[in-house]
Amino acid sequence: MPSDWVRDATTGGDREAWINGNFVSWLPAGSYRSQWYQSGNVDGAFFGLGIHGQWLFINPRADLVIAKFSSQPNPVMDEMKQLNIALFAALAKLA
Repeated sequence: MPSDWVRDATTGGDREAWINGNFVSWLPAGSYRSQWYQSGNVDGAFFGLGIHGQWLFINPRADLVIAKFSSQPNPVMDEMKQLNIALFAALAKLA
């Protein structure tokens, strides 16, 4: 993948659109671009999120990549998103 595309997909996004959208409650500092969510945290963490709880989470500063395979009962569960984000942040501190 070209590095310019990766940089754009993982740091770009329309912050104003995010703030006015439906997902700001579970990722208040975040944004979204090209199928990637940016956490908005100081580590520059970003992730791809799939149906039924699939995640690919990348924290560049902690040099951490987490692939999470799941089979949660509902396609989207906001409370599980919060728990996963907290788990990934805790693991990044240990890395």
